[in-house]
Amino acid sequence: MTFEELMKLKVGDRIIATGKTWFNTKAGDKGTVVAFGGKNAVIKWDNNVNGWGNSIYDIKKGHGTYIGKDECNMIELLN
Repeated sequence: MTFEELMKLKVGDRIIATGKTWFNTKAGDKGTVVAFGGKNAVIKWDNNVNGWGNSIYDIKKGHGTYIGKDECNMIELLN
């Protein structure tokens, strides 16, 4: 996915990792876009990727990451 495609995602879009991103995300991991913070998408991964947690977005500890310009090529739209 390009950065322009990343910025066109909407809250609720499902994504799939095509490679390792920050933390321990691996190809095939699925997640949901839950918010945007500046030029980053806030992702709630279905499984624990050793990320962070955030009660505002109902993200359990280990399931949260940001995806930005440097990582956007490691995800694709699932739905």
